Amino acid sequence: MAGTQDWNKKREEALAKSRQLKEVLLRQEPTFLGVSGRINGKPTYCCPFCPSGRGKNRTGISLIPRTQTSIPKYHCFACNATASVIDLAQAYYGSIGFKETIEILKQYYHISDLTVDLTEIIKRQEELEEENEVVAVVENQTEYIRDCRRALDPSYLEKRGISAETQKHFWIGTDNAWIHPNISNKEGAEKYATKRCIIPTSQYSYLARDVHPKSEIPEIQRKHEKMKYGPQHLFNEKNVFKLPAGSPIYVVEGEIDAMSIYDITKGYVQALGLGSTGQWNKFVQAARMMGQDKYYVLMLDNDLAGETTTKKIIEHLSAYNIPYMVQKFPKEYNDPNEMLQNDRAGLRQLVIETLKEIKAEKGKHKSLGGEAHEIQEN
Repeated sequence: MAGTQDWNKKREEALAKSRQLKEVLLRQEPTFLGVSGRINGKPTYCCPFCPSGRGKNRTGISLIPRTQTSIPKYHCFACNATASVIDLAQAYYGSIGFKETIEILKQYYHISDLTVDLTEIIKRQEELEEENEVVAVVENQTEYIRDCRRALDPSYLEKRGISAETQKHFWIGTDNAWIHPNISNKEGAEKYATKRCIIPTSQYSYLARDVHPKSEIPEIQRKHEKMKYGPQHLFNEKNVFKLPAGSPIYVVEGEIDAMSIYDITKGYVQALGLGSTGQWNKFVQAARMMGQDKYYVLMLDNDLAGETTTKKIIEHLSAYNIPYMVQKFPKEYNDPNEMLQNDRAGLRQLVIETLKEIKAEKGKHKSLGGEAHEIQEN
């Protein structure tokens, strides 16, 4: 009996130390991310989930004001991620498990024991919370997206091989006189109005693409040919993560690439659009949360950025034991949509062969069997 009591006492002491360590770490500032700028005199940090903080605007991820008893959290208004210091460290260092992340943070903050007095840490955190403010609130765009959908001119995406039916499925719309919301109230803003294809990425965000051929867009405006508004989201994420176990999910870079996969398979296969290679880690973390019951087919662009990002994704999916394969396609095409426009039958056949290959995998992918057959028959 004495032995059991002694073991229980040691266990309780270990658990108490573990809780204290976690409390200490959660109240540190994520300086390992690098300071990106300052808001109201307080630092913001480079977001590990997206490029925010590394570009010209220097916004990054910032502390959300909280009460004394709550866990300090940081929020990025570019990619809409919310995370604790431990979550941020796991994303930044690419660590695999909770214990590994804790060890990394202990070394970074030079915490060798648990004699740390939390009083000063909590006091400093309270001061930050009092002075820090929420950066911005992006307004809901649902009504705007509905208006654009009603005004849809499908011709721009039809020229790129995307049917009107697919466009309606993804709530694509048209704004005949689009002006970036950030300048819409400024004098003379109407001279910047352009016809745009509006591609929703969430109820708070969208991509606005100039529908004119690049040769007709003045060179000075070409850098604004594709404009995003609102926090970045993975395109089509709500649909793909609802798919049943074993379902193949294509992972591509662009929103139009994701629509291309959907269109070529008449909706039998869903694709996830990263929006940019900078969002690769956001996808990895989402895939990790969804577990090991999905099968990802990586089909990023045929360029250096695409190849580099594919390697990063592979490294992390492998570490989490998440099944995947890489979809190769001819080097003369930069992305899936370019192949769709030039060799629709070839892209379709690639997808069919991939589904057959996945079907041939071990029994966990039996649910994919009917899809390859149905695509062939259509």
